[in-house]
Amino acid sequence: MNISKLFLSILSAVIFSFIDALFFLIGEQHLQNIFENNFAFIDQNIAELITGGISAALSILLFNIVKHYINKHYQIYEYSFIDAIGIIIGTSIVIGFYILFKQL
Repeated sequence: MNISKLFLSILSAVIFSFIDALFFLIGEQHLQNIFENNFAFIDQNIAELITGGISAALSILLFNIVKHYINKHYQIYEYSFIDAIGIIIGTSIVIGFYILFKQL
């Protein structure tokens, strides 16, 4: 396995994880409140499902742009387990930064 291809493959998944986690931290709670407060038939569970779907869709769209750029210039591996490792690493990094900023 080529180390640079492996690194770029994991990096692309980490970028996806950053995008997804930042959407969650920045906008989901606010968007959930908008849905819950303005639509009588939407409760907390439905609002979470809607905002989770919107967040995932936006993350996938932005990630595909990034991945297309990486694929255009470099070769990467297309394995699910590499994506999973990258997502776990990216989420862990965002959680670490969140904890640090929360303490400030």
